[in-house]
Amino acid sequence: MKSFLLISLSSISSLCYSQSYSERKIMAIENGLTEEVITFDTSSIKRMNIYDRMKHYKVNGLSIALIDSGALQWTKAYGMADAASTEPLTTETLFQTASIGKMITALAALHLVKAGKVSLDEDVNQKLISWKVPDSKFTKKEKVTLRRLLHHSAGFTDDYGFAGYSPTDSIPSLLHILKAQQPANNSKTLAVKYVPGTQVRYSGGGYLIIQQLIEDLTGSSFANYVEREIFKKLDLKRSTYNFHPDKTEDLKIARGHHDDGSIDAGKKYHVYPEQAAAGFWSTPSDMAHILIEMQQEYNGRSEKILNRDLMLVMLSAQLEFSDRGLGVVLKGVHRVDGFWHSGQNAGYNSLLYATTTTGQGAVIMLNSDGGIELAQEIARSIANEYKWTFMQTKLVKKEHMDFLKKYTGTYKSKEGLLIKISQDEDQLQLQLKGKDQARMSELLNLYLTAQGSYILKEAPDMVEYTFSSDKGREAILHKLGGIKMVLVKQ
Repeated sequence: MKSFLLISLSSISSLCYSQSYSERKIMAIENGLTEEVITFDTSSIKRMNIYDRMKHYKVNGLSIALIDSGALQWTKAYGMADAASTEPLTTETLFQTASIGKMITALAALHLVKAGKVSLDEDVNQKLISWKVPDSKFTKKEKVTLRRLLHHSAGFTDDYGFAGYSPTDSIPSLLHILKAQQPANNSKTLAVKYVPGTQVRYSGGGYLIIQQLIEDLTGSSFANYVEREIFKKLDLKRSTYNFHPDKTEDLKIARGHHDDGSIDAGKKYHVYPEQAAAGFWSTPSDMAHILIEMQQEYNGRSEKILNRDLMLVMLSAQLEFSDRGLGVVLKGVHRVDGFWHSGQNAGYNSLLYATTTTGQGAVIMLNSDGGIELAQEIARSIANEYKWTFMQTKLVKKEHMDFLKKYTGTYKSKEGLLIKISQDEDQLQLQLKGKDQARMSELLNLYLTAQGSYILKEAPDMVEYTFSSDKGREAILHKLGGIKMVLVKQ
């Protein structure tokens, strides 16, 4: 079986650095993959080779684009585009990007906000023509708005993903899907199941409403609108919503593979007419150029798609204690340091990260059902090598067990958050309970980063607890890009 033959081709462009510098960086990243989120000694981090990890995860091919100093620094492809033919991947090979395409949809929708065609906070039924959000008891006071659709807080409970269609199937229209009519493969229509704006629950279906809203507002297909307003403005040659880019546009594509590395002999990929949520084809380098434009706009240096004010809104938390912006997930404890998104379609996985102010980031795409862990290991290796403000393996410290005693106890905030700090020898542990939760959470270990400051291994870039030096009478929770909550010892 040839599924795991690894052929490495690279396309390295040193736009700001010398080639030797880029090559050294690439080699360090390729040999620096790690699962370790935290460490007590950076010299003891277990580092692994990218080819070995591809074999481990049974990933046939992957492609990377690296951003540094606000520019695309290098790209590289590994392995095969198709295990059946052993065709090698190149950096120009297209992948289905799955849910990271939601970031593109957010940019497209916010471009209409910039143009004054729709506001973020109006009832979308006021602008929808072809289809309306069904009214329910949950929408009597709070309405489904564009902001809430982009933020996954509009009240829908469909959760993750779409099944896709075989290329030989009858492909439904967007209205067929929204109305759950044949040949659509969804059996239920979208319905609001909780009060909009009160909680976050991931909704791919919500992005289909955005797709319909864009088409109703522009009189254009979603694909044509995004092509005109984003792809052409950024000169992106290998980004498309075409169902069959290998056949109708003669573009090289990566074939989708099962998580064991095998193929579906009957088809190379599924078709996703749910374009705004899952139907985007692209390359890591094209996606990197989009991230660079977003960074430029965040820092007030460009307005090709949005502007600084709208980009600041896009890259900020929309609900208290939510880590979601508009179309992206946020990174950062004391400020928004960056954003990310992942995606999975049948046969494909993708992952992207970008900083807000340091001009760094990466896009990683795999032609496999599995392997998102591999993408995370690659991202962590990149973060460690390029010293990102997040995703690095965190250095934590040990503390004398007698010193920890003053921090133990129960703390409560005025917002109703309750935390219990306990000690297991030289390890502080945390349990917490929100005001609407019935019981305390499982025990989580707290790790020391600086005097009185602790992080959780489960969320090292999102949460920090600091304790006052005054016998630990107060604990301050820092979270999600600048939110601060004071908890007083009971």
